[in-house]
Amino acid sequence: MSYSHNQKKFVEIVVPLAIENTLTYAIPTDCNKKIRVGSRAVVPFRRRLAVGIIESIHTEIPSYPVQEILAIPDDTWFFTGPQVNLIQWIHKYYLAPIGNVVRMAIESRKSYFKTQLREINPITWEAFDAQLATFTEITFDDLCKHVGYEEAIIILTQLVKSNSLLLTPLLTRSYLLEQVKQEQGKREQTSYIHLSSEMKVAVNLISTLVKRKKNSYLNRGTQEEQSQVYKALAAQVMEQGGQVLYLSPRKEMIQEIVKDLKKKWGERVKGYHSGVTSSKKQKIAEGVADHTIHCVVGRPGALFLPFAGLKLIIISEAEDVAYKQIGKAPRYHGRDTALMFGNYASIPVVLGDTTPSLESYSNIQKSKYQEVTLPQHSQRSSHLRLVGLGSRQEFHPKRDMIAPAMWKLIDDARANCRPIVIIHSRRGYANYYGCGSCGWIARCPECEVSFTYHQATPTLLCHYCKKKQNLLPTCLSCKSESLKQYGMGIEQVEELFRFHYPETSLVRLDIDSLSSPTQYQKVIKQWHQNQIAMLLSTPRIIRYLPATDNSLAILLGMDEPLKSSNFRVHEQLFCDLVSIQAQGYDLLLQTASQGLRRIAYQANEKDLTSFYEDVLADRKMVGYPPFRRLVSIMLIQKEKPVSDIIAQELIHLLKRYFNYPCLGPHQSTPVVGQKGIPISIWVLLPLEGLAAAKKRVHRFIAQWNNKPTTKVKVIWDVDPL
Repeated sequence: MSYSHNQKKFVEIVVPLAIENTLTYAIPTDCNKKIRVGSRAVVPFRRRLAVGIIESIHTEIPSYPVQEILAIPDDTWFFTGPQVNLIQWIHKYYLAPIGNVVRMAIESRKSYFKTQLREINPITWEAFDAQLATFTEITFDDLCKHVGYEEAIIILTQLVKSNSLLLTPLLTRSYLLEQVKQEQGKREQTSYIHLSSEMKVAVNLISTLVKRKKNSYLNRGTQEEQSQVYKALAAQVMEQGGQVLYLSPRKEMIQEIVKDLKKKWGERVKGYHSGVTSSKKQKIAEGVADHTIHCVVGRPGALFLPFAGLKLIIISEAEDVAYKQIGKAPRYHGRDTALMFGNYASIPVVLGDTTPSLESYSNIQKSKYQEVTLPQHSQRSSHLRLVGLGSRQEFHPKRDMIAPAMWKLIDDARANCRPIVIIHSRRGYANYYGCGSCGWIARCPECEVSFTYHQATPTLLCHYCKKKQNLLPTCLSCKSESLKQYGMGIEQVEELFRFHYPETSLVRLDIDSLSSPTQYQKVIKQWHQNQIAMLLSTPRIIRYLPATDNSLAILLGMDEPLKSSNFRVHEQLFCDLVSIQAQGYDLLLQTASQGLRRIAYQANEKDLTSFYEDVLADRKMVGYPPFRRLVSIMLIQKEKPVSDIIAQELIHLLKRYFNYPCLGPHQSTPVVGQKGIPISIWVLLPLEGLAAAKKRVHRFIAQWNNKPTTKVKVIWDVDPL
């Protein structure tokens, strides 16, 4: 966009605070720096200085007086054009304050973002050359002492590629080439990619799609097979000098991928997750900017790193629920955000999972992704068997957890020395802790979520806000001492199996039993070396854990999710069963539900097409996603009666003016850090109706906030899980 010299120009600034919209500032007439969208600006804000991001430049004169920006610290972009577009998309689609979006985006460079307030005039190139001249006598050995051997090789390799004149005072070109060749030879001795013939076909097909800048979805296969394909694709891009962003939802998997890739690429591969400190994140940002780091393996926040030559985005385990951000705004989905960034930056995206979600299946049918399928015969054939609960005399659901027929099958498996995986999804020892006399249930005082009883501690733990509480001696309602535990947690399953098989090596693998990521890798290694006879874990872990020879998986408590109101539960159960079977396990499923029996039959037949077509037809008939957009509107107010009145009036408004189907209102799980009673309304909006709904709701809430006794806060969650 160009402007005449005499035009007064203005900028829209985003400050990384919980502010809904941009702030307008004027550009000083004597400003001699080039103003760029995406660069930083120092501005006066609420009686102090603040650093913000320039979101746009325009000449439209505001109707109110505006202040001028004070300084532009950068000569280039802090965020690229596609990254600025992505920030705007997250703000508009997920209905999050744009200040919160920028605060999330600067996480990788948070310390750097504010450091140069005093360095308004950056160092000149003449001064830089003068500093560089003092190093003309440095030797290769001296360079290694300063930065390390691997970093020195990376630096000098870049100089070779660019034919830099700096090589003359450093060392001869032939010696450098010999050093680089030796280093590459050391790394190539260790093979970290193992491809079968079917996997090579998939790699070649996806490589062709990448060259055409087409998105692809890798379907079927095991998680390990898919991981090998992703690593091969990343290696191809890095060998050509490009950069790769490899997204993974789990910290322990990120560390494992980085460990494998470093066998050849060394320090040119970095991990980016919650365990990385701010100073290391800043070094990663500097490394991708100067192209000394070629691959970043991490969480979706890495999308906002300043890549110099990003050529490929990989999204592994794309259907994992951990990609959906919860808690603080913006509540975005990492998979969808990465796809949108690839669209803005014209970068191909490769994503996949052992079983696609309904949304991904729908996008494949619409040709948004090109499906690439690993052949089914590359996996060990597995079988699924249903185990009924038996008669009332044989099985009492309130007393027994495992049916007699299941115990007999487990005994047979142990007699044949088969490795066994026990799968149960509920954490803790008991789901609830309450009074047997009056029905009172212990709840967290902070967020009203029921406590889960953990026997190992022993304490009551809130799985939402992590608050702990000691066991109570009496009921808080009726003062009775008849307090009991209700429901079966994974700790109780562990206790039961240890009682029945005291001599068997049994290990529990879940979030409560792990003290470090290294312990996770240790357990996985022991499992693959057949040092563990029984492994107790959750569906989320087992669906990505390859089976050992003749492994048997036992699924308990799978009927419970069907009692919830979550319309996605059938799809989630189907995906879990298919994914676990894909790893090569034989399955024993204990169930008394006809609905789960039907899902298990379709999963055993591996008939994804008929299952998804049936579910899509049902959702289209009732207007559920992906045919409409599901949005959660949470109203937070101090008094529950007032919240109920506001929610009822809002539902009436949405139905009357927009004809939007609404579910609720119902009291919701509170947001950590927000005081008040949360009331949620779930609204089914047209795919293009987000902006209109937000505008109307905010106008409605503003009328209530104008009253002196009523203050209402609105929290949006688009596409909630």
